[in-house]
Amino acid sequence: MTRNIDVLWLEHCNKCGFGVANVETEDGNEKLLYEGDKISCPSCLHTGHIEVTDDYAEDCVAFAVWDEVDKSENR
Repeated sequence: MTRNIDVLWLEHCNKCGFGVANVETEDGNEKLLYEGDKISCPSCLHTGHIEVTDDYAEDCVAFAVWDEVDKSENR
């Protein structure tokens, strides 16, 4: 069962710059997100997903990958 949580520490929306992402996740919480979790901007409804990197020695880090912005859309 999926649930929606608001996350403040992800990258800001690349369309409107809003600093909160709504994350749709099955197992995550406000501090722990999973690869493939869906994200959306509560301000402009732009979408994306979560990716996780293991580039850090002991930790995996989740980050937002926002969908590309269509340049023909008004911001």
